[in-house]
Amino acid sequence: MSPPGGTGEVADRAAVWRPATDPGLGCGGGHPPGPGRLDESARRLSHEELSVAQLMAAAGHDVASLADRRGAGRHADLVVCGTPVEVKSFDPGRARAPSDRSVFNKLADAAGQARHVVLTGWGSGLTEGTVRRGLARYEAAGPAVPPLESVRVLGDGFDLAWVASPGRSARREVPGPGRRRAAPGLGL
Repeated sequence: MSPPGGTGEVADRAAVWRPATDPGLGCGGGHPPGPGRLDESARRLSHEELSVAQLMAAAGHDVASLADRRGAGRHADLVVCGTPVEVKSFDPGRARAPSDRSVFNKLADAAGQARHVVLTGWGSGLTEGTVRRGLARYEAAGPAVPPLESVRVLGDGFDLAWVASPGRSARREVPGPGRRRAAPGLGL
């Protein structure tokens, strides 16, 4: 089964993912009419982050930048309606268009910072098919990569979104520092 409105290039291999019109930020879209707020007071956003923040604020979300926390580890770029969101971008004017492996790498990197990810690929040659294959590759990686709750990808002529299916995590939890993951079949 192909995602509605999709190109049909990726079958429903990633059964926990479903296409979405709202990237699942937990606010339920219950915003008053009109734009939300954008607060850059904690940190000035990059051009790509600002584009995403403005898009979300225009849709009614309250968006704020997060301050850099030196020594505190990696964290999300934005808070959207109280939910941390990481923004990753493909450079416009790349020599080669991003591959499904590039999408996988961006998702894996972003997942270490937030469970909600927005990828931008404007001007990079990123295609819908590449995005779908990259998401399928991410899902196939299983517990080797951190879990995600939603993914939204913005590119030239497309805006795609997926959320984890209700009652399921997109991936099993990866143990935090100091906890060991059980090896398959060893009962550790």
